[in-house]
Amino acid sequence: MTSRFASFDDLEIVSGPDPASDGVPLLGIIRNEMYFLPAFLAHYRRLGISQFILLNDGSDDGSTEYLNIQPDVVQLRSSLRYGDVVPTPECFPVHPSIKVTKHGVDFRILYIWRALLNEKFAPNRWALQVDLDEFVHLPSGMTFPDLILRPELAHTRQVLGVMLDLYPADLAQLSGQRDALHLDPAARWYFDGERHLDLSAQAYPAVLHPGARARLYLRYGVYGQLPELAPRKLRTPWSRLRTTRLGLRIPRYNNLEKPVLMRWPAGAVYFNSHLTSVEPSKTTLLPIAHYRFTGRLYAKIQMALAENSYSAGSRDHRFLQALIERMEVGPGSFLYSKSRALTRFSDFSQTGNAIGFD
Repeated sequence: MTSRFASFDDLEIVSGPDPASDGVPLLGIIRNEMYFLPAFLAHYRRLGISQFILLNDGSDDGSTEYLNIQPDVVQLRSSLRYGDVVPTPECFPVHPSIKVTKHGVDFRILYIWRALLNEKFAPNRWALQVDLDEFVHLPSGMTFPDLILRPELAHTRQVLGVMLDLYPADLAQLSGQRDALHLDPAARWYFDGERHLDLSAQAYPAVLHPGARARLYLRYGVYGQLPELAPRKLRTPWSRLRTTRLGLRIPRYNNLEKPVLMRWPAGAVYFNSHLTSVEPSKTTLLPIAHYRFTGRLYAKIQMALAENSYSAGSRDHRFLQALIERMEVGPGSFLYSKSRALTRFSDFSQTGNAIGFD
């Protein structure tokens, strides 16, 4: 079967061993991720990842040289760049998430890369695909090779993860990490200790709690500061937000579900980084410790705003910059009544953010 994306496939191996045909590989796209790489590779090696197949989008921070000497890393390159927009193939399936104009459909190369990585290096077998700040957790002693053998995954091809933004206690602690060369997963990290997603919804999961960013943007008035960048459904006078007996209702902001573990079928596509054409499991949900609020955030914001290469004109990075500015005025805390320190896997299962591991 000819790939839908054959005309965009210029992926070239530049270092590392030949791609393996067995085991559970990790597929990813990186650019200037030296801050995360040591902890990222160590974390997933412990969880049984057999090989890392990483598309390097022009890193110049030492990531390339570091990956060149990793015995289990296959490094790829492309002539295109992460933020490039390309016309989609005529045979691309229509989905409501894709905006069609009179000129057709333009699509970020990122989403084609995500499909190509699965299609070329893990067709019809289980593989993990995550970003470098996303650390999927499993119960103590379990590995991904163990997980894919579980009977409940025999008849599914995709397992979703829930994005749980991790954060320190306050802005002073975040700022104190600013000069750190590498992520320290052993530091004290918190997440919103509420159940975020309901897998039983008919289509994709229903959102029960909109996540830390949505909560913080509302608490610190970021939506009101940048109303022109807010999603359309959030463009309402903030003084008129309804309250309930449990407190202020938090509007949804970012996507929380993300396909992370897949057995990629021929012809499947990514519509965006959070949605594919593959039906997800209704019985398993993986917790993703998303290291969004780290010392690396300051440099990431500056890069994103300078290059304008992220989705929606780097909108989220504009919100993050505004949040930091507001927190500097005060009180500067990331915490709320349900913040929970991350210490072990049971922190996720007890808050409803890991499903299928009882």
